[in-house]
Amino acid sequence: MIINLLVTLFAPIIVYFLQQLNDVQLNSGIATMLETVTGYASALNAFLPIDVLLGIIIFDIAFETGYLIFKTIYWIIRRFPTQS
Repeated sequence: MIINLLVTLFAPIIVYFLQQLNDVQLNSGIATMLETVTGYASALNAFLPIDVLLGIIIFDIAFETGYLIFKTIYWIIRRFPTQS
């Protein structure tokens, strides 16, 4: 109830400020870049499917994040005076 009240109060203010921003205009280089990336991705897809590649990247990111969390917790534990 309080959240709904806050949203209804602040939403028009936020929308007003967002409408004051200029429109973003992209040049033709963005379209050329996207066509080039699509060409490379389709060529790579012939050797290694994109879904497999994304799975490998996501697994690597998850593993590295877990390892970072483990090392951070271990570092914090070692800061206690009795653990040296």
